[in-house]
Amino acid sequence: KEETYAALGAPYGYGDGARSGVGWDRTAALKILRARKRAGERLFTGAYMMTNGGSTRPKHEVVVSRLAWVHKRIPQLLKALDDAGGLEQATRVLTAIPGFGWFTAYECMIDAVWEQRVLSYSLNAWVYAGPGACRGLSHLLGRATVSQAVAQQGLEVLRQSQREWLKKAGA
Repeated sequence: KEETYAALGAPYGYGDGARSGVGWDRTAALKILRARKRAGERLFTGAYMMTNGGSTRPKHEVVVSRLAWVHKRIPQLLKALDDAGGLEQATRVLTAIPGFGWFTAYECMIDAVWEQRVLSYSLNAWVYAGPGACRGLSHLLGRATVSQAVAQQGLEVLRQSQREWLKKAGA
């Protein structure tokens, strides 16, 4: 949620300082999130689905734990991302983060690549088809399920022909 990011981001040097990790304070982050939770605020959108990895701790505590894991490894993660050579390989690097499967790792990579300030990989080079994309392609293809490889091929066909279809639709 934007409000959660803002509550944590402004005091801790996110934004332009995100690559350095300067200012991360796990205790302060937990204090902020616990207070907002007690005040009845929803900390995450429904789109932020993640496993607690068997933990019984509240979601926000698991998230902070994972952020702390990342913070301890920022230099190594950034080097691995810089050396990855492409979007798929860089996404694979992020799957090493506890609780990060391919979908979450890919969503983070999209954010890191979007403005070309963090990483300069092309968003058109590779796509990880998430659960919603796979369901949609299954319906389009008349199949019960589709593999990741088939989904990637289908999304590439759709990407290549989107201008033509948008023009036909009057967009």
